Amino acid sequence: FLELRYDVEEIRYDAVMMHLMQAIVPVLERPREVSSLYLDSLFLAVRDHIAATYGNFGATNAWNERGLTNRQLRHALEYIEANLNEDIGLAGISKACAASISALTRGFKAALRVSPHRWVLSRRIALAQRLMYDGSRPLSEVAASTGFADQSHLTRVFMRHIGTSPG
Repeated sequence: FLELRYDVEEIRYDAVMMHLMQAIVPVLERPREVSSLYLDSLFLAVRDHIAATYGNFGATNAWNERGLTNRQLRHALEYIEANLNEDIGLAGISKACAASISALTRGFKAALRVSPHRWVLSRRIALAQRLMYDGSRPLSEVAASTGFADQSHLTRVFMRHIGTSPG
């Protein structure tokens, strides 16, 4: 049995929660275009913020410094590369590298300086660029084979992260 203690007498504005909730808006507007990895990462961010801001933890944060072993990181990266065209989730990556989801996200940030979601997105963009340079595939096929929902999703991601359209 878990007892949850809370105090609703003090109501305050939480800017971090506001920004996290604003990040959920695109999920609600275009649910087919959101990867499981993005959604997993978003919910972990909400969980971690609530725990750190409103939780009462006496332990130190020294464990946050630990990352994945080289072998675990290699397995995670290999799994991502092999599944770029699929909807990759944190659970699948953590299973592939035999680590918990929390250890995976900490380890990615410690070793690669980015979240797993950002890493997957950058790898998908790089793969899409390689396929586009070939020139034999239409953009809709490139989008489908690199894990994007459709051609417009690929275009929006390119505009946001590369600064130019894939065309």
